[in-house]
Amino acid sequence: MFLNSLKEAQKIVDVLDRGIDMNKKISEEIKDLVIARLDVMSSTTKVSIGPYGVFSKDDLKRHVMEDDEIGKKIVEVQMAFLRSIKEGKLYLHG
Repeated sequence: MFLNSLKEAQKIVDVLDRGIDMNKKISEEIKDLVIARLDVMSSTTKVSIGPYGVFSKDDLKRHVMEDDEIGKKIVEVQMAFLRSIKEGKLYLHG
């Protein structure tokens, strides 16, 4: 599953905006969305997440699947990005 259009991204964000409590377990739908976004990253990419450290693509995916504190932070960042696209704060060419 990968976002093929802005319209698809907006639909997903609309559904998710109805209420995500980052203290609760992340739904499988959200995990699938975030994992799909991570899957398109280069395998050599590293991501720094504040005080948590630097993570590889596989590390990020594992944390999302484990639904731990780092995984929830990854989901939070990804959802903020998608909301920014939806709200027109970011413009993607294509």
